[in-house]
Amino acid sequence: MTTKKKVLVISPVRSAPATSGQMARISRFISAFKLFDQEIHFAFVPIYDNRGSDEATAQQWEGRYYKMPFNFSPKVKSQIQKCREKNFLMKLRSRLCDSFKFRDPLYTYKIDDWYCQETEIALRNLAQTINPDLVVVEYVYLSWALKIFDDQVFKLIDTHDVFADKSKMYPLKSKPIQTFSTPPSEEIKGLSRADVVIAIQDKEREYFSRFLNNNKTTVLTVGHFIEINQPIIDKINNYKILFIASPTPVNLEGFKYFINNILPLVQQQFNQSQFILAGAICDKIDDDESCTKLGVVENLNEIYNMADVVINPVLRGTGLAIKSIEALGYARPLVATIPAGTRGLEQGIGKALLASDTPEGFADAIISIFRDENLRNQLSKNAYEFAQEWNKKSLKSLEKVIM
Repeated sequence: MTTKKKVLVISPVRSAPATSGQMARISRFISAFKLFDQEIHFAFVPIYDNRGSDEATAQQWEGRYYKMPFNFSPKVKSQIQKCREKNFLMKLRSRLCDSFKFRDPLYTYKIDDWYCQETEIALRNLAQTINPDLVVVEYVYLSWALKIFDDQVFKLIDTHDVFADKSKMYPLKSKPIQTFSTPPSEEIKGLSRADVVIAIQDKEREYFSRFLNNNKTTVLTVGHFIEINQPIIDKINNYKILFIASPTPVNLEGFKYFINNILPLVQQQFNQSQFILAGAICDKIDDDESCTKLGVVENLNEIYNMADVVINPVLRGTGLAIKSIEALGYARPLVATIPAGTRGLEQGIGKALLASDTPEGFADAIISIFRDENLRNQLSKNAYEFAQEWNKKSLKSLEKVIM
């Protein structure tokens, strides 16, 4: 029997309603602590203040929700503004950096550049009130907050992603204005502040472990906990293709890739097929007869059950392909890109999901699912079994932290 502990979560994103992959990760990961009878306190640092709801997040954590003050430093504000308003020389420098894969100073931060003194003071006051046993920091760029706590407090970073040179993964035109990218040495500096570093998939655990192998910090994989639903066998095929996404540059790029390069190939064989788009990405997409936009959907179970094929057509990304593992949790036939749409799920390719690195292969996979009822049924069953094992493995890893 474990002793009940107080867990303080420090997050730059609210956890409810979970309308994006990162919010779903935070919500499910922290909720898993409650399975071990832990008391959760949630401190929201409003770096991304437009996501989620104060009321919903407070309700999720039974009122133990605290909104911290936060402001970027004048230096960071200036840097973000320069990203918006590049002059000729800055644009030229960025093009050269992008062409030669150099580190662009305009999109590069030191590990503590997103520090805020007002936030630190508020967190210190909260820590004195709560007296937590365990502190969980979401994302390495908030690792400075761990320095508030002494060695009696167990410290954990839920990484979500690799942030070392993260900006290099985006082509110049789609680089997010406000994303955290840092040199590898700076990321390791931040991770070294924790007792345990949580990677969301095994390849990132291996990556972090290589740099932290002489450090006191332990690195564990705890995958994204997913909602699991029974497969629907012998579902009537309505030729509906579903993509659920938030309006990130990566998702928008994936949408364009699918609608321009893959959907026409599918419709040559099945002109009755219907492409359904759901999530906040709909706000960024013009009305088009090629797809039906549903916007943000509260009842995900209903929308997933309506789909005959779920897709993840993204072309780049780090961390775990959360959209893909969520679809497997709903036991739906899934087709995803290689490698971006299958990050962390490679062992399921060909069994729990179909995947391809070409538009033709992606389209062929959808067409095969439409044509073959046995394939649809088998993919649903395999997705369900894969999701069950996934959650068991993730929970076992988390137990090592709690115990």
